[in-house]
Amino acid sequence: MTIPVTELALEAARRGGAAILEARDRPREITSKGFRDEVTDADYAAQAAILAAIHEHYPQHRVVSEENDFGHRLANWQPPEEYWWLVDPLDGTTNYSRDIPHYCVSVAVLRGTTLIGGAIYDPNRGHLFAAGRGEGATLNGAPLRVSDRGDLAEAILEIGLARNREVRRQGLALFAALAPECRTVRTSGSAALALAWVAAGWLDGYVHLTLRPWDSAAGGLMIQEAGGRLSLPQGGEWRAQLPPILATNDALHDTVLTLTQQTLSNPK
Repeated sequence: MTIPVTELALEAARRGGAAILEARDRPREITSKGFRDEVTDADYAAQAAILAAIHEHYPQHRVVSEENDFGHRLANWQPPEEYWWLVDPLDGTTNYSRDIPHYCVSVAVLRGTTLIGGAIYDPNRGHLFAAGRGEGATLNGAPLRVSDRGDLAEAILEIGLARNREVRRQGLALFAALAPECRTVRTSGSAALALAWVAAGWLDGYVHLTLRPWDSAAGGLMIQEAGGRLSLPQGGEWRAQLPPILATNDALHDTVLTLTQQTLSNPK
């Protein structure tokens, strides 16, 4: 018996989170994938659990995941016209590897290039964020709405830092430009959770200059469904297949976008 893909996204995220919790108390198995890039046994365990959940109901669906060695081919890959999935089995691997309890599972389902549904599960807090296109966004079943804060001086923003040295310098320049103008700026190490927190109204905005589609797909849909706004940091339309993102509660979007564009155009 199959279930709707939006419901399956939630079930797959739950199963991935359960696999992470099961691995959490075991000794870490950590492998380097590159500069500032690690993978652990929990990443693989969560991925296996998520794929099993999806293929149990839809064995024909393609799954694009951070840990399936797809990253280097994604730029030239054309998504199918039918349903397919973007999965980050453990977003915040560095936090997990250092016992910092701030990481999550992110699962999104698309039809062609259109996001249909998504789920982000924080297994440490038991937070299951969900969204369906045209159906709104929820946290553990309760409706979500972005904040209505329009004064940047009262806003809490988060900026993600890239692994690449030069792009990280740009992110730090952006941090320096925004920090004097807002209540505070954070960088917590999980892009998907940051996006979910914008959808929940806990953060007022999030900027990251280099993300992969599995990092931002589910969270991006949640923000749209919760009344927020997305764009590229330099301006232009955000899409799930593009790496950078600027996400806000909508009320602050033009202000944050202008400061971001000015900073990236005039690096110091």
